[in-house]
Amino acid sequence: MIELQDLSCQFGESRAVDRINLTINTGELCVLVGRSGCGKSTTLRLINRLIPRSSGQIRIDDQDVEQFDARQLRLGMGYAIQGTGLFPHWTVARNIAMVPRLLGWSRQRIDTRIRELLELFDLDPATAARYPHQLSGGQAQRVGVARSLAADPPILLMDEPFGALDAITREALQNEMLRIQSTLRKTVVFVTHDIDEALKLGDRIAVMDQGQILQHDTPSTLLREPASEFVDRLFGTGDRGLKLASLYPVSTVMTPTKDAVSTSMTTIPHDESVRQALSLMVWHDTHALTVMDDRREPIGVVRWDQLAGGDRNA
Repeated sequence: MIELQDLSCQFGESRAVDRINLTINTGELCVLVGRSGCGKSTTLRLINRLIPRSSGQIRIDDQDVEQFDARQLRLGMGYAIQGTGLFPHWTVARNIAMVPRLLGWSRQRIDTRIRELLELFDLDPATAARYPHQLSGGQAQRVGVARSLAADPPILLMDEPFGALDAITREALQNEMLRIQSTLRKTVVFVTHDIDEALKLGDRIAVMDQGQILQHDTPSTLLREPASEFVDRLFGTGDRGLKLASLYPVSTVMTPTKDAVSTSMTTIPHDESVRQALSLMVWHDTHALTVMDDRREPIGVVRWDQLAGGDRNA
């Protein structure tokens, strides 16, 4: 879907992006991560030509972006930023409808799309008539992402969209993002400086520093096989095992059984992580958890020795 080939961007004597190569497959959520000023946001803005490239190529579906009309290129990509970017004097409905209106959609089609997106993001239909200042931070960010999806673009660019939110709201929106992505399978380029967020959301992660991509890999490979000392330090050493455990749901390690309830009364949802399972076992002083499906029916058991390889009391 997206290919960057020897891409560079220079501002005066400073090279913000330095000959990077990156391929992002259709339906993949690729996270750009690194320290502030490493070139993450610049790379994102190069993709939709908000800033011009100095050299190299950017290809969308094997076509150079310079061959697209700039306005049509941007209308064909969703764009969500930190702080939402909502127009304060417009209602939620009008904010969401902005791109479809520019594309000439009918009023009926726009109204239908607004209702679909409010439902998708678990927002009350009455939210449509409100203004941004009448929303909570989490609601406003949901609306911002909904607006980026309004015209159903195949590509979604997200520049630290959850960065200004508190930890609880941020986690809720990360979970919402995973749920929506599992359904829509958009091609997403997601910028963040938060390593835990990158590991949670990314199918693949591109680690950047000083305008270059140091490693582009799956979360588990980055944790197990960092390509450089910088990547190693960025992903931490003291809690790397726990970060790995956060990548896998308990359903992948549980023992299926119909008699799970009789084995353990402490339960965990099947899509929670192995890391959360370890935490619950320590907190509840138990060696086993009953794994529950979406209907709250028991489907298996996960035991301490399966996760930690030994006796928890040793």
